[in-house]
Amino acid sequence: MPPPEPTSWVEKIELVRLRRWLYCGPTYAPWPKEPDRRRDGCLLIQAWKWRGNLPHAVESTALLTEVMLVDEAETFSFNAIRLAYSGAICRFVTGLLGSDKKDRHRMSMHQKATQLGFPGPLVDLRHEIVHEGLPSLEILRQAAERSLQWLWDDYWMKLTPLTPLMPPDPPTALKDGDIPKLKEKFRGILRSYFREACNAKKRNDRQGTLVPGHVADRASLELVRICENHHAVVTELAVVMLESKFLVPGSQKLHDPMDDFFPLWDPLVKKLSAHQRCFLDLLIDQMARQVVLPTNMDVSIDEYREAITLWLERIFVSKVYTAAVKRAKISYGDIMLTCIYCVNCWTIRLARRIMEAPQHEIVKNMYAGRLEVTSSELGGEKRHVQENADGSTLVGKDDGGKEGGWDPAQHGGPNPFGTVQP
Repeated sequence: MPPPEPTSWVEKIELVRLRRWLYCGPTYAPWPKEPDRRRDGCLLIQAWKWRGNLPHAVESTALLTEVMLVDEAETFSFNAIRLAYSGAICRFVTGLLGSDKKDRHRMSMHQKATQLGFPGPLVDLRHEIVHEGLPSLEILRQAAERSLQWLWDDYWMKLTPLTPLMPPDPPTALKDGDIPKLKEKFRGILRSYFREACNAKKRNDRQGTLVPGHVADRASLELVRICENHHAVVTELAVVMLESKFLVPGSQKLHDPMDDFFPLWDPLVKKLSAHQRCFLDLLIDQMARQVVLPTNMDVSIDEYREAITLWLERIFVSKVYTAAVKRAKISYGDIMLTCIYCVNCWTIRLARRIMEAPQHEIVKNMYAGRLEVTSSELGGEKRHVQENADGSTLVGKDDGGKEGGWDPAQHGGPNPFGTVQP
């Protein structure tokens, strides 16, 4: 029988309470609204550290959280905040992935990251901080947030069930016979909402007016009561919303703008994203399925796929959904890989729109080279990819060595883990 492992806390309930202090708010778990106690959590971890045997995940969470608190307070200079973020991120990544120099079979940080499912861009960012210059403050903020998300998924969320206040899924699975009735309920609620939203807009002379809050509140409440965070039910809701005349206008033509149509549905989509933890993720998944669905038709003249692509661009690029995407912990890497490996004119367009957004600089650095290869193959121009010893990438035309040669790809570093180099 192995000996008991000493801990910095007396009972596990103390660690569970600490988790609630550090990850307050609905971003990570559905805690009730309560005062921000992240500062108390960081002070408690400092006390635990003196006792010894403090897990690296706990210490790193405190370091990253404390830097974010200092950043929010705006009491230090721009460069001081950058240095603080850089130090916390480097300590987190190095402590997690660093190897003992005496170990004959030691692995590189990238190899360890692959084993642990750790985000590759954070390893690259640590290398940039140590060996190059300090990244921009916005990149460091995004990296700190991503680090806290990974710590949540890998350590904190696995301690115990999150909270007894979470509504459990229905004990029985959704039966096939229930699906048509369920969809018809959804259609009735959505038709009523859309009618009220259009009437509210007509009553106002300003173009693109947001739907009054009570209209979206009433519809979202009815839908939430039916869904109750049941994964299969929420999926059916997402499928119905993508039917013609709901999120996609029934009269939509190719190249028609949707700027006047989005504001009609934005309030409801954001409300559902706030109250149903899995809604936005499942809606994006269903949208992506529609865009990449195999067909013998020319997808470039498919107005429905264009409309869905416009919705995906709005969710991933516009500021309207920034908070909702962050709260749902949507992975930009997943959607970019979908665009690159399930290639058509709309996925290429979506990937380019995401990379053009100034807030997605990390995404651009990671996937620009791959997208260049993929888009050139879509246009009938075969290219090869050659990797240098330093990790950089060269892209060249397949011209039999007669012309062209190799040009540097717009690629920020090694490829993401868990994927195959195209």
